[in-house]
Amino acid sequence: MTRLTDWIGRTETATETLRPFPADALAATLDRDERYPEGAALPDLWHWLYFLPLHKLSESGRDGPAWSCCTSARGRRPSCRRRG
Repeated sequence: MTRLTDWIGRTETATETLRPFPADALAATLDRDERYPEGAALPDLWHWLYFLPLHKLSESGRDGPAWSCCTSARGRRPSCRRRG
């Protein structure tokens, strides 16, 4: 829980041009007929298809990003321990 409380009061801002493909691909995966042109509103939580963190393969653990809980635009937090 300590890791979560470290984030209270902190913010992170990211900007990205939202292209239709990820939303259209998820709609197809869910067998939905909707298409989402640029500027269209997305269903709740579909914004998670965007703003994904980038990391080098060498920073990955066995099960994915090793530092995802501890990284920001400013880099790795010193209190983080490597997973994996």
